[in-house]
Amino acid sequence: MNGFDSRSLSSISFTTRWNINRVLSIRWFIKDGLKSNTSEFFSNRDYNIKSIETEPEFIYQPNSTFRLSFTANYREKENTSGIDNEKSIQRNMGVELNYRVVKKGSFLVKFNYIKIDYNNVTNNAIAYEMLESLQPGNNVTWSVSYQRSLASNVQLNLIYDGRKVPEVSTIHIGNVMIRAYF
Repeated sequence: MNGFDSRSLSSISFTTRWNINRVLSIRWFIKDGLKSNTSEFFSNRDYNIKSIETEPEFIYQPNSTFRLSFTANYREKENTSGIDNEKSIQRNMGVELNYRVVKKGSFLVKFNYIKIDYNNVTNNAIAYEMLESLQPGNNVTWSVSYQRSLASNVQLNLIYDGRKVPEVSTIHIGNVMIRAYF
């Protein structure tokens, strides 16, 4: 095999935050992007994906240790290269709970429901990029992480991720990390 591969990613985004009062705030994120891949040897991996995304987030944070947020994300992607003109629309509703204790550690729980509409086959490199490793239909992802400071320079991380996509068994991933800072 030989040949050159080229990848590029460009985007412009805007984020604003409005603190309604001491405990409630709203954050709004908007992004317009272009992601492309060109492969001399694997021409079936060539794509030019234009995307637009918006995500409002409602945040409840009564103190510095507890935070609860709700998000709604809408993302459209379209592959403008090739003849198939692939297009995906993703709608994501999520909730995140974060509990932190200064100099001790944190506990984070995330849950997302993702509905994806896609107009093409799902077993190729372009579909993987368009669907972000999920599948058309109803997808669910979740994550639980625990981070603990064991000493002033040692940190323990326990992470569990899961996802359920249509017509595929549930996927579970666990990680354990110990970091030492020098």
